[in-house]
Amino acid sequence: GMNLGQHADDMPGNNGSGKQAVWTTAMSSFVLKFMANLVTSGTRASNSFRQVHHKSCAKALNERFKLQVTAAQISNHLRKWKRIWGRVNKLKNLSGALWDEHTCTIVLDQEHYASHVKDHHHDADFLNTPIKNYREMASIFVKGMASSRPARSSNESLARDVLENGIENENVNGGTDLIAKGVEGAAMSFTNTDEGDSGDSSGSLPPPPRPKKAKVKNDDSLLCTMTRVLDRLAEAIEKCSRRDTDVPDDLWANMKGLPGFEQEHLAHYYAYLCENAHVARAFDKLSVPHKTIWVNRYIKNHLSA
Repeated sequence: GMNLGQHADDMPGNNGSGKQAVWTTAMSSFVLKFMANLVTSGTRASNSFRQVHHKSCAKALNERFKLQVTAAQISNHLRKWKRIWGRVNKLKNLSGALWDEHTCTIVLDQEHYASHVKDHHHDADFLNTPIKNYREMASIFVKGMASSRPARSSNESLARDVLENGIENENVNGGTDLIAKGVEGAAMSFTNTDEGDSGDSSGSLPPPPRPKKAKVKNDDSLLCTMTRVLDRLAEAIEKCSRRDTDVPDDLWANMKGLPGFEQEHLAHYYAYLCENAHVARAFDKLSVPHKTIWVNRYIKNHLSA
C-alpha cells in the first residue's frame, strides 16, 4: 500500500540522474489540486494529461516548495494516486460499506472494520476516516470529466481547439506560460493553509462539481442488481397471489368408494380438499388404507358432535 504521509518516488528525472522525489502530503495535495483545477477549468483537452501539463505542474510545485521536481516525476506521482483511486472505489463496494458523501468516508461497522483491517491492514488509511484528496482524485481520474462542459457550436469548438493547440506549442517551445490560470488556481488554494505536511483536500479550494459520469458508472451495477431483485420479487408475488385450484380430476371418483363412511362426511372432506389443492394432490397419491386414516382424522376434528 501507499503511505499517505511522506513517501518517495523512484522515477528518474529528465537528466537520467535517478534522484528520488520525496513527497509530503502538502506536495501531493498541491499536485492534485493543480491538476483538478486544469480539469474543472476546462483547460485539459482530453482524458489524459499531456507533457506540457506535467511541466507546468512541476514548475508551479518547484516555485512553491523550492524544489527541482521534473515533469516525469509528476507523471509518475499521478500514477500512484490513480492506483489509490482504484483501491478507494474497490473499498466503496465492500459488502456492508456505507458512503458518507459529506466527509468522503467509507464507513464500516466496528466488527466488520476490525475483521477487514486484520487481513488488509493497509486499507486502514481509507476506512472509517475521511479520504484525503478524494474530490481532487474524482475530478482527475473519472473518465469524461473534461468533456462534461456544455456543448459548443462547431465554430466555438474549432476556435477553442486552435487556441489550445497554439498555446501548447508555445509552451513546448519554451514560450509563454501555458496554464497561468491553472497555476494561479492551485497556488491560491494553498494561500490560507499551512505549508507543512498537513496538505489535506479540505483547504480553501472549493470542492469541484460532482463527477456525473462517475455516479452513473458507480450506480450501474447497483441498478442492475436492484432490477434483478425486483423482477424476482414480482414473480414471487404473482406466484403467491395465484389461487391454487389444481385438484386431481378423478378425486371424487376415488373418494366416494371409500368403505365405512357416510357420503355426507365424504362430501365434507371433498369440499375441504377442493379448498386446499396441495392437500388434495397429496391425498390422491395415498393408498386406500391411508386415505381412510386421513378421512377419519378430518371427521374426528371437524364433524364429530
